Amino acid sequence: MKIAVWGEELSAWVACAQLASYGNTVYLAQGETEPATSQLRSEPGLLSALQNASFSERLLVNEEAAIQAEVHWLSMSPDAAESALELVERIASASKGPLLIVNQSNFGVGMCDRMQALLSSDLQQVIYLPDLLQAGQAMQQFVNPEALLIGTESAAAKAQLLALLRPFHLGQRTIQQMTCREAEFVKYAITGLLALRLGYINEMAGLCDQLNLDMDAIRRGMSTDKRIGTHYLQPGCGFGGLQFTQYLQGLAELLTGRRGSVLIDTVLAQNEVNKEWPFRTIWQHYNCNLSGRKVAIWGAAFKAGVADIDNAPALRVIDALLAQGAHICVH
Repeated sequence: MKIAVWGEELSAWVACAQLASYGNTVYLAQGETEPATSQLRSEPGLLSALQNASFSERLLVNEEAAIQAEVHWLSMSPDAAESALELVERIASASKGPLLIVNQSNFGVGMCDRMQALLSSDLQQVIYLPDLLQAGQAMQQFVNPEALLIGTESAAAKAQLLALLRPFHLGQRTIQQMTCREAEFVKYAITGLLALRLGYINEMAGLCDQLNLDMDAIRRGMSTDKRIGTHYLQPGCGFGGLQFTQYLQGLAELLTGRRGSVLIDTVLAQNEVNKEWPFRTIWQHYNCNLSGRKVAIWGAAFKAGVADIDNAPALRVIDALLAQGAHICVH
């Protein structure tokens, strides 16, 4: 099958690599057949898969062929919404037959409806596939997802997407269908709940520190309750990552605008405070005098296993240490 992939997000490059590796011909409209940024190039398994696909000519740069493809995979940055609408309009004008547009971009709730309105027939459908890939595990998660959430009301579009993804989803997989608007919102809801858990456990860790309690013992006790479980219960110095933060900011805007709620705004604000916890600990240990001291930062990524430092807590720590006259060595 001939598939065009649009965008520079991690999910776009993973789609290129995996779809091409299973015999499809994947087209890019411009640029190179591999990402330029280090955080994408360091994603486990991604670069070698892209290079293999390019070598075997299953991943090609050809704008005319990309426009003419029957399947289009959109994974564009959140600020490219208007460009995406122009692209869909251009694709629609070039196609008179069946067309499937798989949107995996974070454009907010209702964007797929706007895209669908640009298409000319029932044989041309926009389907939303929430981007649930995690940096550091994206290649494996694309091939072997825990569940597949599909946003469409078209049985034909759903069947076409499942046929496209059949090589990856062997065996029993949870497949849940919903409307495009619901699928567009579900990633916001997931991200918001994860952030609440992280924010809560960090607050508990701070309280335990003041009460001279062992937070690890408290965490283990909490995890025995099946309603809570063990996931996202490890305290730390705040969360980061560009995509995670973007979804939270989008959810915060929705909650504030629609309901007047500041719940997620509060979580985001407190997270910025938590990012400086390592600095405050060191500062107090050395009696508020860090001038001339050499501090080693062992890893600056926002989480283990990735090379991405977007919104990483380490950046706030480094800035605070430098402001106090410390010398920094980053591994």
